[in-house]
Amino acid sequence: MKMNDVKKPDLKYILKQIPATQTDDESVNLNMLSNRLMPFVIPVFDLSFSHLATGQVKYAAAENSLLRVFDSSSQGGYAGTSNNKTASILPAADVNNVTAPILVASKKASSDDDDKDDDDDDVGGNGAFPLNASDIANLKNLVNGLEGGEDNDALGIRDLEGTGNNRAHLDYGSADQPFIRLTDAHYGAYNETTHNRDINPLFSGLDPRAISNILGTQEANLSGNAAGVNSLFTAFGQYFDHGLDFLGKGGNGTIQIGTPGMFPDPADLTRGTVDSIDANGIPQHLNKTSPFADQNQTYGSNELVGQFLREGNGQGGFSGKLLEGGVDPSNQDFKLLPTLRELIQHHWNNNTQFTDHSLPGDHSVTFREYFSGLVDSNGVINQSMLPAMTSNFMGSGFALLLDTNPFINLLDHYVAGDGRANENIALTAIHNIWERNHNFHVNGLLDAGFEGTAEELFQAAKIINEAEYQRVIYTDFADKLLGGMRGTGDHGFAGYNPDVDARVSHEFATAAYRFGHSLIGQTLTVLDAQGNATQVPLFDAFLNPTNDTSAFTFPKAQLPYSPQPGYEQLGAAGIIAGGVVQQAEEVDVNIVDAVRNDLVRMSADVFAFDVAREWDVGLGSMNQIRADLMTSLDPYVREAVSFAGSLTPYSSWEDFQARNNLSDTVIGQFRQAYPDLVLEESQIAGFLAANPGYKFVNGNTVKGIDRVDLFVGGLAEKHINGGVVGQTFWAIIHEQLDRIQEGDRLYYLDRVEHLDLYEAIEEQGFAGIVARNTGLTNLPENIFGTSQLDNPPVVVGHNLVLNGGGGNDTLNGGAGNDTLNGGAGADVMKGGTGNDTYIVENIGDVVKEERNGGMDIVYTTLKNYTLTNNVETLIFSGTGAFTGRGNALANTINGGSGNDVLYGMGGNDTLNGGAGNDTLEGGDGADILKGGAGHDNLTGGAGNDRLEGGLGADIMTGGAGDDTFVFSKGFGRDRITSGFDSHPSGGQDHLDLSLSGISVANFASSVTIAGGAGNSTVITLGNPIDGNVITLENVNVKSVDVNDFILIG
Repeated sequence: MKMNDVKKPDLKYILKQIPATQTDDESVNLNMLSNRLMPFVIPVFDLSFSHLATGQVKYAAAENSLLRVFDSSSQGGYAGTSNNKTASILPAADVNNVTAPILVASKKASSDDDDKDDDDDDVGGNGAFPLNASDIANLKNLVNGLEGGEDNDALGIRDLEGTGNNRAHLDYGSADQPFIRLTDAHYGAYNETTHNRDINPLFSGLDPRAISNILGTQEANLSGNAAGVNSLFTAFGQYFDHGLDFLGKGGNGTIQIGTPGMFPDPADLTRGTVDSIDANGIPQHLNKTSPFADQNQTYGSNELVGQFLREGNGQGGFSGKLLEGGVDPSNQDFKLLPTLRELIQHHWNNNTQFTDHSLPGDHSVTFREYFSGLVDSNGVINQSMLPAMTSNFMGSGFALLLDTNPFINLLDHYVAGDGRANENIALTAIHNIWERNHNFHVNGLLDAGFEGTAEELFQAAKIINEAEYQRVIYTDFADKLLGGMRGTGDHGFAGYNPDVDARVSHEFATAAYRFGHSLIGQTLTVLDAQGNATQVPLFDAFLNPTNDTSAFTFPKAQLPYSPQPGYEQLGAAGIIAGGVVQQAEEVDVNIVDAVRNDLVRMSADVFAFDVAREWDVGLGSMNQIRADLMTSLDPYVREAVSFAGSLTPYSSWEDFQARNNLSDTVIGQFRQAYPDLVLEESQIAGFLAANPGYKFVNGNTVKGIDRVDLFVGGLAEKHINGGVVGQTFWAIIHEQLDRIQEGDRLYYLDRVEHLDLYEAIEEQGFAGIVARNTGLTNLPENIFGTSQLDNPPVVVGHNLVLNGGGGNDTLNGGAGNDTLNGGAGADVMKGGTGNDTYIVENIGDVVKEERNGGMDIVYTTLKNYTLTNNVETLIFSGTGAFTGRGNALANTINGGSGNDVLYGMGGNDTLNGGAGNDTLEGGDGADILKGGAGHDNLTGGAGNDRLEGGLGADIMTGGAGDDTFVFSKGFGRDRITSGFDSHPSGGQDHLDLSLSGISVANFASSVTIAGGAGNSTVITLGNPIDGNVITLENVNVKSVDVNDFILIG
């Protein structure tokens, strides 16, 4: 990578921007800014001031209603300011502030090849992220709102709620603002009881559950629309969506699904909460999430929530990191997300100071002050305070936990920036990846020499994390989803457009983007550390943070299900790896039974929910929406339609079938699910009030094709443009993605493209980000695709615990210190590099260890075992007698309590007999033999050996070499057979009495040397009655003196 120096004008430019963030006043002085069109100022947590134009500070901020592009009173009418995608439509004063480089359609086109050296570092797939001094300086300047160069004023930190991203329209794109509409709303009459509008009479007589049963059942003979994506794509897609929208529910009625049952019926749909009714009588629904691709799933959509997710500094403040949880079982080098319990304990101990304008007084309070009584003196958390705390954290209106398992303690659920993190284990894993990625960049910045406050460090890492996330969305993900973004510029980004309201549309959130429910399979694949697949039933993958017994609020025996391993037990790496190798289902009307029947641990049908939700928020039929999109004046809609093709409504079932290559079977099912509707005379006026201008057949009949809702009809459409969705969905999704990138003043291209680190962001795909944050290897660059892999993704370089089962397993470790336990079958175990431990319990087990692969150990219960090559240590863990043999290495071999026979073979070995009457043979090399308790027989063999018989009457033979015989206190009556070499000058072999307390000073009084039977020497320590006697066979007493002993001192 070519590194560019920071120039003084660059620093001056960055520094100029910071004052604009130092005000709570929405009437920002735009004269402070060098260029109102360019990204500017540090975004605050709710994203205020991300948009600079006058009156637009809340553009794309959190807590804004969803946008309505069409006036609700007239179909096809465009209301609002111009959303033209070119800078030329701006007022003259704005245009005059734009310098020429800003208007370049694609900065990538002019710079990609200019600044690259031929010897660039490879940062594309290995997770590396190089930083230099220029990057550090520029990032710090960006954080502080300082001028950074002529082509960049995307300065400062984001407001987490999105407020102020657009300076002229402060609420554009902020959280807690209404969803927008791309098309006309269609409702029935106002209902005084529910304070809501009734369902469009177009759908009268239709039942979402019946539609699901007829069309959604996984059995229809559909044409092949292979998705070409994997389950990781599905999980990432859900994570992405949770960062864009969340509709609150409750207080405004329900929609009946299926046969009426108990009240409240969990199978019925709770309607979205209505915030207000606008002047045209249209219900307004708030989006609780900031809609930018700003990583609010990691950092939160509210300042107080964001602070709660951070790591404290031990002194009431914050460090630069997000708080991590317990050790990840799939890779002990990484941590899980924090649980609610861990977060509470951490901030209680830190007594963290929380600060936000919403807090009373001086807008600051400590955690203990606000939650007085939450934790007692023994560290016990007051459970009664948790529901209020998690549903409305510190009065912010934002929930910490939204999807929870009713049988698991709230404290044992994981907490992230979005309250739905526990919805399923794959989603939790994606949350974990991006949380780790923030901390990865904190460490990287520090390693690169970053100096500054903890807040500056946190925000600098956040800028990089956001940039990488946005790049993944608009390249890796959008390339699969849509076949790539269309339009001018890098992935369709023509530049920041301050006229864009970057909120989320009902059409996107409620219908089009729900295509992902069709991708879900009946099971979720999880890989173990060897790449072996386990299929987790979908029921067990959802709402399953843990199956630890202590986490449940009822005894497990009383639960209505059998808890299976959850996220705490599985960890991120195996879940992510499984998602890579598991092909997703096709995008079509068929939905697997697990999604249709009991996905969220109750008898609910998600397919039916999706249908009912469209009706709830007043979306029209598929044909009505296609007609509105075709006539839209919104430039983003028009551009998307131009790339999708003509969206003329379907005139008949035959037209629908022909244009989408549908089978007769499928069309027959559509006809059954959506029959013609014949109206009574009294019903026609009400129908036309909801659906103005509809052309009846025979004066009173609504064609079935005109009743098909967008979600179901869209799933059946033929996929286009190389993506995974059909025409109508494609147009809606492309419009949404394009608008939130070009409506984001702090979008990554304008924010960091001028920095050297941009090259790493541009070249680093999601595979590299996953690899660096899980330890997984063998990940394909096309990580969302379904290409056949030569080897499954596995964890490398970390400490694994690998367990086989009852079959013949193959276990593969990595570069860490792994433990491999094959189980009952005849297993093949490969530890790889690192200090590995093998559990061998079957005579058919095979251990394969690499040369120079670390210091490895085999534990075995087998009665006879020989170490394989390249393994150093053998430990008998069974009972009874054991025979163990080493190899050519320097082995350590431990026997058990029986009468063991241990052979060191080649190398400098250590043999430990343990209890029992053991036989130890060192073989070649300088060996250490310890007999232990019992009457042992030790033979050193060639080499300079050290032999210690231990307790009991032992026989020791040194063999060739200069050997040492060791005697501890109470050693007993030992014999050294022929081979003890003694010479008057000092001898080759020695008797070590130092451990028996014999010193040079007391040797003459403590040791007696006398001749014995035959040509032997008897050496007695102390009183002969104590029995500490050494007999040297075939050694003349005259050749033994004090020089043959090793003594104290």
